[in-house]
Amino acid sequence: MRYGDLVELEINQIIAETEKEIPTIPADLDRSYERAGGWAGLTAGAAIGAKVGAGLGIAGGPLGAIAGTIPGFVIGGVIGYFGGATMGEHISKEH
Repeated sequence: MRYGDLVELEINQIIAETEKEIPTIPADLDRSYERAGGWAGLTAGAAIGAKVGAGLGIAGGPLGAIAGTIPGFVIGGVIGYFGGATMGEHISKEH
């Protein structure tokens, strides 16, 4: 028996075992990008909101920068989450 014959037997066995498992593996076509888009939007929105909030807060003094960062972080994160989720939903519909 040649090496190629042994490899072919192993490959055929692996393919047969994989075909049995395919029905239990969730299809990527059913994947929803809404959740992933929401988290990506949350991250970007929170970062940008915190930066803008800190910039606006600096006008109020050193404590203003800290006080402006937190609301900017929260508001930017919420807006970014819903914007990202909407984009992800559109991507899911297109695919």
